[in-house]
Amino acid sequence: MNAGKVFEEDFRKSAESYLEIDVNRLKDPVGGQAGVRNICDFIVYTFPYIFYFELKSRQGNTLNFKEITNVQWNGLVKKSAKHGAIPGVLVDYSDHNESYFVHIDDLVQLRDVEGKKSLHIAYCREHGIKLHGERKRTRFAYYVQNFLRDIGEKHG
Repeated sequence: MNAGKVFEEDFRKSAESYLEIDVNRLKDPVGGQAGVRNICDFIVYTFPYIFYFELKSRQGNTLNFKEITNVQWNGLVKKSAKHGAIPGVLVDYSDHNESYFVHIDDLVQLRDVEGKKSLHIAYCREHGIKLHGERKRTRFAYYVQNFLRDIGEKHG
């Protein structure tokens, strides 16, 4: 299983371990199979917010914005206009064992206003919200409840 799928599975299992969190993993068809194109990987609800997470796993220090499809980008931007919705990208920088959430509005600012081509880990460390976890041999158990609370406090 590739690093991205492992990250997704660890996130899903961690989120599902909390009774008050509703986790929905959207099907990820290869190449937009049968016309299905999702704006994100996960829709997560915990009162009073709904989160739209596109998960990305990266080796190195950057996530190239080209790795976020137009359907994902535009869909997340559209969700950001909804009251109580918090959309963005959750990036796992696997070389650093660090994962961060960055709101889509911040990504729009970086790409469309500042002309950046990628999301650097240094930006995430300063402005993102860290997903804390505990390594269990080769897998992670994440503290998703605290993570969602932190996002809601900053972006809700």
